[in-house]
Amino acid sequence: MKTVPAYAPRAEAALSRVVERFLQQHKKEASSFRAQFDGIRKLLVMLSWSVAKRVEAGESAETVPWEALTALRNSVLQGSASNREKHAQWFDQHDALLIELATGIANDLAAPILSELPPRDSQSREPLHSNQDPDVSMNIVTFYNHKGGSGKTTLAYHTCLLAEELGIRTVAVSVDTQGDMIKWLTRGAAVRRDRIYEVGKHVTAVYSPDEFPARLLTGNAKLVLVDMDSRDDNPKRLPYSHLWLMPIHNRFSMENSLNVLEAMNVPKDGTGRFWVHNRVGYGGQRHKHAVLHAIQQKLVETWPVSIIDAEAVERAIMKYEPAWKHAMIKDSQIERDLRAFALSVFKTLRVMPKKKRDLPTKEDEE
Repeated sequence: MKTVPAYAPRAEAALSRVVERFLQQHKKEASSFRAQFDGIRKLLVMLSWSVAKRVEAGESAETVPWEALTALRNSVLQGSASNREKHAQWFDQHDALLIELATGIANDLAAPILSELPPRDSQSREPLHSNQDPDVSMNIVTFYNHKGGSGKTTLAYHTCLLAEELGIRTVAVSVDTQGDMIKWLTRGAAVRRDRIYEVGKHVTAVYSPDEFPARLLTGNAKLVLVDMDSRDDNPKRLPYSHLWLMPIHNRFSMENSLNVLEAMNVPKDGTGRFWVHNRVGYGGQRHKHAVLHAIQQKLVETWPVSIIDAEAVERAIMKYEPAWKHAMIKDSQIERDLRAFALSVFKTLRVMPKKKRDLPTKEDEE
């Protein structure tokens, strides 16, 4: 009797969620797709297992869907020789659909497991290095690395955009003296100390280069996204944070993050400190594998969603616009990665709207 792997329930639950979201997105053809999915249920379960196995092993999020589908295809084609050609044609015809489902499963599984996170205890607090403690209902996420160019501002900015789209009340705080996140969010506005910028219906931005502006964090915000200055290594200037996200893409970004790791204060009810493998592919394949090898040493926990390196980010910065507006193709990898990353942050901190909504697409924005 074949042993069911431990990750099977998670994989199949993720499959069910992805299929339901897919059917919601294709309401006109939902009946046809549902019948099709029912007919290949066993195959889809095998695909979800294959994806889950790779996610559990910590493989790169960008390669998991392709590797999982290739493994499934090879397994099926090793069957009866009489059906091999028919099965190969079937895979060729449904390749795009299977990749979309595999990508959805990988992103769903990569988001930190909410059921495993302990309930937040608002009474277990540690002092904040500022002149006032923020509202206990606010979740503070800090993007920081003691190395410039790692992509912390890029991740913080795009997470703000997704918060706005989903209606998550958010305060974006730039403690970085350059104020680049504020400039990006406001499409190039001049930054002024302690000024509050209304950058959308749900996102407010604050520029406070001297300290974490707890006194300005009033209202009903659920989320505070902090862009720290990469040159800042003074622990007294760092706020505590429920979640520290340190983008890494090369040796220096990893080593420099370790130098200030102990200065990152996490309250007892916090989530922790994580490396985020950003700009995947930067420097070529050999460099990429060297970074992955370093990640596997587990000096720091690694966030389960990685982000590909893309020239679209540089073009977007020049225009103060989202990266996906400057990608060469529709539904680009950089868009999928940034959206999956932001969604994983929201799910981890339990700030998703009560009414479930799919992430908006580029068509919705236009």
